[in-house]
Amino acid sequence: MYTRNGITTVFGLIFFACLLVGAPLAFAQPADNSYLADIVIKGFEFDPAFRKTTLFYQMEVPEEVTVLDITATPEDSAAEVTIKGATGLQPGRNTVTITVQAQDGSTTPYELVVVRAGAVDDTDTSLQQLSAIDYTIEPAFSPDIYEYAVSVHYYTESIEIVAVPNNPDAQVTIDGTDNLIVGQNTVLVRVISPQGDIQETYTILVDRPEEPEPAEAPISVESNSLIPFALMAIVGLALGFSLAEAIRTVARRRKQKGRG
Repeated sequence: MYTRNGITTVFGLIFFACLLVGAPLAFAQPADNSYLADIVIKGFEFDPAFRKTTLFYQMEVPEEVTVLDITATPEDSAAEVTIKGATGLQPGRNTVTITVQAQDGSTTPYELVVVRAGAVDDTDTSLQQLSAIDYTIEPAFSPDIYEYAVSVHYYTESIEIVAVPNNPDAQVTIDGTDNLIVGQNTVLVRVISPQGDIQETYTILVDRPEEPEPAEAPISVESNSLIPFALMAIVGLALGFSLAEAIRTVARRRKQKGRG
């Protein structure tokens, strides 16, 4: 059978155990490290030498190279790394993107420009990259798909489009990205050959929704947010027992002195 002192000791041990185990869980935040520790390209070096805060690199490869073997290691092992553009290299300029996504959702994009040797087809009016900043176009880009769609927020009045041609000497024009109206908008991306006699057009349909009705934001409580309150309750309980025991001890001592 436990005495009062035993009960106080038990609750004290529970209190400290909860602090040691629960406190890190209560106050831990998702990691925001979206940097790379290193980039290694098998058989090649690139310029400049890798630094995690340098986001743009370039390199040259011989004509026979159409695929790059890239190993990108994140600083945080829990971060996710995606690599796009490392296969199907064309003569001329190619863009490889390496994106690191941290646990909290933040991202850092690294860009590698790869210039492959070989004769560039002057009649090539295709794109090697087409994307919308902050948005995702559908379907996924492919040089031989010429129609895409993207949905934006109501408050978006303009959209930034990135279009990189396979032929570095080709001219690219982009129209329709500003003054977006509510409803459907058409963005035209034109790729014109160096001689100006061949043209290809990529179309992006941009959907801007109607103004949303004001609504009260729902109150959501994440499970992790309850941990600090649980710890506070345990701390309060432990301190309460400790204080009660201290008061009883003082009372007993005074009673004993009174008898003496």
